[in-house]
Amino acid sequence: MEKREAGTDGNHSPYTVLTRAGVGFEAGSNRFFPDRPTLLMVHGAGGRGAHWLNQTGPLGRTLNTVAVDLPGHGGTAGPSHDEIGGYAAWLEGVVAPAFESGVVLMGHSMGGAVALEAAMRGVMKIEALILVGTGARLRVAPDFLKGLRGRFEETIEAIIGYAYAPGAPEELLKEGARMMKASGMPVVSGDFEACNRFDCRESAGRIACPALVLCGEADRLTPPKLSEELGRLLQRASVQFIPRAGHMVMVESPTILNRAVQAFIEGI
Repeated sequence: MEKREAGTDGNHSPYTVLTRAGVGFEAGSNRFFPDRPTLLMVHGAGGRGAHWLNQTGPLGRTLNTVAVDLPGHGGTAGPSHDEIGGYAAWLEGVVAPAFESGVVLMGHSMGGAVALEAAMRGVMKIEALILVGTGARLRVAPDFLKGLRGRFEETIEAIIGYAYAPGAPEELLKEGARMMKASGMPVVSGDFEACNRFDCRESAGRIACPALVLCGEADRLTPPKLSEELGRLLQRASVQFIPRAGHMVMVESPTILNRAVQAFIEGI
């Protein structure tokens, strides 16, 4: 994958605008192509844009692919938020102005909640939604919420153990735990609190844009039943399940996920 370099496509390119705004991000190319659809990706709790590296590069051959770091994560300065609305407002106010022609917004887990919230608020120009391993309601186990405040590293290890399908390569689990721990206790704890408070079951039906809901068949953090419910709530949604993948489906089964994303965007 090519790492982006600020300003290589002119002073007013979206990537330059993001860099000047202090947004950390990964992109599939140094250049922004105005004639291509733009896929804007939002990571999950305690994550960063680098979780989408298996998408920014391969999908960047035909799309503008941009994976942002939310405030307090990766290369974007804080503060982070403990409400989904705070992240959605940041996306609207800081990121959206860089993309005047609109975006296909893809979010994973908490990032899916942020995408749903942004779509319901109606400020961003969103052509379509891709919702990965998420739901209209994201309840978090009380032991996780308590553990993140008192036994941070131990609880991260437990969460990561549930985040991947049984039999996933050990190096994926180690890297996932490393990245989440690097975000720090206040950020990760706040993110999971934000997830636990999120509930858009009464309002998701207002979203009229096309949506693709993707979920790993072996997802134990946001089980397939949540994706099925989300598909019923949205006006124009299709739901696909990816075999033998867990919650981190974009890392575990990137080829299948990318194929589904590409086909969906081509069909909009």
